[in-house]
Amino acid sequence: MPLVRASNEKAQDVLQGMTAAGAYADEAALFPESFVNQMLGRCSVPGAKIWMNCNPQGPRHFIKTDFIDQIDNPQKSICRIHFLLEDNPTLTKETIDFYKGQYQGKRNILGLYCPLCEQSHSANRVKIGRLSVRLMTEGMLYSC
Repeated sequence: MPLVRASNEKAQDVLQGMTAAGAYADEAALFPESFVNQMLGRCSVPGAKIWMNCNPQGPRHFIKTDFIDQIDNPQKSICRIHFLLEDNPTLTKETIDFYKGQYQGKRNILGLYCPLCEQSHSANRVKIGRLSVRLMTEGMLYSC
């Protein structure tokens, strides 16, 4: 399969009509759902393998609901491999410590899905007594 950019909905058009034995999707959570669906459909050679990696985008993202949450579905053949910073042999302890100091919590350090975890761009901090919480744009409170 050729190298294809999946930056918008029209990207899936490049895959139409293609027959592939596999695909590798780097940072798949950034791809439009239409592209991922088209990519899956194009991998029609028997035994085709599709590899996707991504960082969590939230518990309602289609990669989470359609793939990760379906790992026990017998009609799908999904293998999930979860890596941590410490699993990367090229990162020094100092680099890992730096990242852990820059980012905190379940999403950015542990790579776990939690409701709108640490997405400060969509949250306002609200002070309630001594407690500071994030009020999400959806009007719900989350804690990670």
